[in-house]
Amino acid sequence: MKSSYEIITNEQIQEKIYLYLAIAGSIVVSVVVVGVALSMEEKNKIISSYGLILDFIGVTLASYTFIFPLKKKAQPGMQFSSNLPQYRAQALAEYADKHGLKLQIGFCLIALGFLMQLLGNWV
Repeated sequence: MKSSYEIITNEQIQEKIYLYLAIAGSIVVSVVVVGVALSMEEKNKIISSYGLILDFIGVTLASYTFIFPLKKKAQPGMQFSSNLPQYRAQALAEYADKHGLKLQIGFCLIALGFLMQLLGNWV
């Protein structure tokens, strides 16, 4: 009988901590950049450029899953079985678990970069 509670592993907790640290670090650095840029003459260009850099980094991290698709190379002596769709589904699930954190951090950086560009246009 399945419980309504999921078992949370140490790896999942560690991934969440990394995600929160990456987001918090990005926000802190963004606040520092905005604070320094507000004292400069070309503040809107600096803030917009920083937002664009965050967007580039975020898109790179988010698209990492799609740029390097899951491929299984055939080894000498490897036998193929009829359960290939099951293997493919399991392999895709493992791949998504492995790179899901990069995808989440990438989307957060894209959103933060977009906000920085908006701020740069309105400051």
